Amino acid sequence: MGHETINEYGVIMALQIQSIGGSVGLGYDAATGAGGPIRKVVNRTGHTSVLGEIVANSTSADKECVLCTSGYDAIGVVAEAGIAEGSAMWLWVTGARCQVKYLENTASTHGNILLCSIAGAGLGEDVANPGGGLPGTDTHFRENGHVCESHAAGGAGTYNLVLCDLHHN
Repeated sequence: MGHETINEYGVIMALQIQSIGGSVGLGYDAATGAGGPIRKVVNRTGHTSVLGEIVANSTSADKECVLCTSGYDAIGVVAEAGIAEGSAMWLWVTGARCQVKYLENTASTHGNILLCSIAGAGLGEDVANPGGGLPGTDTHFRENGHVCESHAAGGAGTYNLVLCDLHHN
């Protein structure tokens, strides 16, 4: 089944979903190059879903997700914009290539490590691989994947959507 929506950035999304049992499946968006495994969960982010936000499991209810705030508990990335709070929405999960919403005015660098930011709830940022030792260990447990494309920061009020390969540590 296909979903064509316009996200908050004015980009037409053409998310195609092959659902398996209604709560898991495979998705592909030809407009963005996003694709891979998806899972349906209840949106408890506190607002209508925003494409690319990073989420964590709720600690207060089953099968619900909230914005990731700790940097360490990410489980997926919102795959579709405009889903009401309390409604079921699709998430990109480990193994997917998808767009991640970055912190305001933040550049991305292909080849870097994707992190769930602790400076902005549900937002991404990236760093070069720090190598071994204690800094490397901390970064490893905040890692959510690898960055596929570079973008300039863009200025105040700009939130880049950056294509990334997801995995969660």
